[in-house]
Amino acid sequence: MASGLLLLLIMLQASHPLAKRHRFSTRNIQHIIRRLRGGGTQCSAVEGRRERTAASFDPVQENVASIGAVRYNAADSGKTATGLYLIGLGLGDPSDITVKGLRVLRRCKYAYLEGYTSLMSCSKDEMEEIFGRKILHADRDFVESRADFILDQARNSSVALMVVGSPLSATTHYDIVLQARKLGISVFIIPNASIMDAVGVCGLQLYNFGQTVTIPEFEGNWRPTSFMDKIEANRKNGLHTLCLLDIKAKEHMEKPQFPNENEFSSLSSNPPPRCLTVSSAARQILSVAGKKNQLLSKREKRRLKKRLQVAETEAAEPAMIPNLGPDTIAVGLARVGSANMSIVVDTLAALRDDVDMGPPLHCLIIPAPAQYLHFLEKDALAMFRNQPLPVDRR
Repeated sequence: MASGLLLLLIMLQASHPLAKRHRFSTRNIQHIIRRLRGGGTQCSAVEGRRERTAASFDPVQENVASIGAVRYNAADSGKTATGLYLIGLGLGDPSDITVKGLRVLRRCKYAYLEGYTSLMSCSKDEMEEIFGRKILHADRDFVESRADFILDQARNSSVALMVVGSPLSATTHYDIVLQARKLGISVFIIPNASIMDAVGVCGLQLYNFGQTVTIPEFEGNWRPTSFMDKIEANRKNGLHTLCLLDIKAKEHMEKPQFPNENEFSSLSSNPPPRCLTVSSAARQILSVAGKKNQLLSKREKRRLKKRLQVAETEAAEPAMIPNLGPDTIAVGLARVGSANMSIVVDTLAALRDDVDMGPPLHCLIIPAPAQYLHFLEKDALAMFRNQPLPVDRR
């Protein structure tokens, strides 16, 4: 058996691509044979690191580890292949980009920053300094209506489209993915953290979230209320609702001087966007809820109770899912993931009238009714209501 093992190891040595770096000496081969026959190994931990003794050295395991390292390096080395790279930037701080994302970004020939579904916490110039390359700004019109320009570049070169958060959290980004693949253009996705999962910091369990909604900023007579239907549906199903708040970025961009093969030129700078706050969102929710509650007649209430199989008693009223109102508990979050993150739990009325959560970005969570909350969720909400993260009271 030993001779057979010896022959096998010699054959491995001759054919192994790392043979020059990891030659098996006669002594090592004899050691392996002794190990296979039942020899032991001794390992000791010193300051959190595993230090092998001479008796525990295993060339086979060393080779396996080296092969894995070489394969990993080979996959990430050299020039970036042509195609479209969607790179997630995380929660808004330039340092949130992944190591892989930064490596690919620096190697891509063109780099665009999508600047309308969310915002970075720094300017484009600061990003260019941190990332070590020129960045082109791309607004909604450019990404959605003129994506063919980006795709034409991606046919013959590497193009990075940077997205705050995770690249495919917004529908518009998957649209460009579908267009690229229909044209035979390679697409590479480099994910990152998103507000969709980062809201777990408030203690509400991600498993218990329903449909996410976006609350637009009301303007004049334009007051869409479709978001309220989803909030109410989530509450009836015992689910939380994450409310993303509107960002009014400049929708039209002057025609840019697009980069050619030898140079880059920045697109025109846009004015600062206007962001909906937690306070304004709470005001809009209560405004819509008030009108809905007025229209809900006693007959409709009885029908709802019957449908939910709830007895018409005062004690059973909470199980019927109380309507949204000033006393509904909500969670306001601001600048999630940053050093000055703010979390406050209070009634919608208090969030509307008494709380200033500071600079953007904000989001709002309408938790499920109390009877659906896990005991840990109740504890978390109570903690933040009694001791909110730094927030200014008006």
